Amino acid sequence: MKFSNIIRKAAFAAAFLIGISFAVSAQSDSTKHSPEKRAKAMTDKMKTDLTLSDDQYKQVYDINLKYAQKNQEAAGGEGTRMQKAKALKSGNASKNEELKAVLNNEQFEKYTEAQKEKKANAREALKKRRDNGGK
Repeated sequence: MKFSNIIRKAAFAAAFLIGISFAVSAQSDSTKHSPEKRAKAMTDKMKTDLTLSDDQYKQVYDINLKYAQKNQEAAGGEGTRMQKAKALKSGNASKNEELKAVLNNEQFEKYTEAQKEKKANAREALKKRRDNGGK
């Protein structure tokens, strides 16, 4: 009986260590995304969702890259969380204005609706984390 308890504890410890290594690996991978990779991923999604033309794709990529770089600078820069959040929000408003000039009305409407949905989902996720005690 004692031997099976030792095996069980060893298996649990091994599973725990494997789980921790996956979590650390996933975290380090998410921090390695360059502004270029983020801009490409965003633009690829927008190409699919908004059926961008090749010309629009290039223009939208340039806009996404510009703001991904600005966001990275703002997030890593000096200031409080609130100041950083205000800088990001200001950047989003400017980005939307630039995108509005590239997208047609229907595309821009789809884009803004997706942004609203994304924001609502983020708020809901935050609320759930707060309700669960930050877990």
